[in-house]
Amino acid sequence: MGNYVLFSTIMSIGATLLISITLIRKKHYVRALAIFIFLYVIGQIMGYGLGVDILKAVIPSSSHPESGAAYQVITSTVFPLLLAFIIDYIYKLLKK
Repeated sequence: MGNYVLFSTIMSIGATLLISITLIRKKHYVRALAIFIFLYVIGQIMGYGLGVDILKAVIPSSSHPESGAAYQVITSTVFPLLLAFIIDYIYKLLKK
């Protein structure tokens, strides 16, 4: 079960970063996605380094015994993405 959680974590973080970097290379929302990558990486470091479960992309779950993993998409991915777009929007307003 521990290997599945580790594999799920690596795949989740890797896919999120790969999609973000791909969109940046295609010149879509460059500044907002750069801010997102920064916030996401800091959040994952805090989540796994300091043990803050709410920031982790994948956590071990007793409610899913068949897979042993629970995905926290809202707190680990959507919140930093929203925050990045808000920061980018505020920056654009202040720049005008």
